[in-house]
Amino acid sequence: MTNEKSIRKLYDSFELKDMSWDDFLKEFVAASSPPSMKEMMAVQMEKARADSAAINANRKQGQIILN
Repeated sequence: MTNEKSIRKLYDSFELKDMSWDDFLKEFVAASSPPSMKEMMAVQMEKARADSAAINANRKQGQIILN
């Protein structure tokens, strides 16, 4: 809970608060946490599909380039 207390101090230091403590805590945690494994996998799968499509397009044109 030490981290939550530090975050609460930060929240309390703001003069004008446009959100509740609970909303602030959710936003802070979301902004400072690494992306979820599911999101990272989705990005990797999309990159793999794009790479595969590029390789297939080059094969059809007879210009196979492997990096």
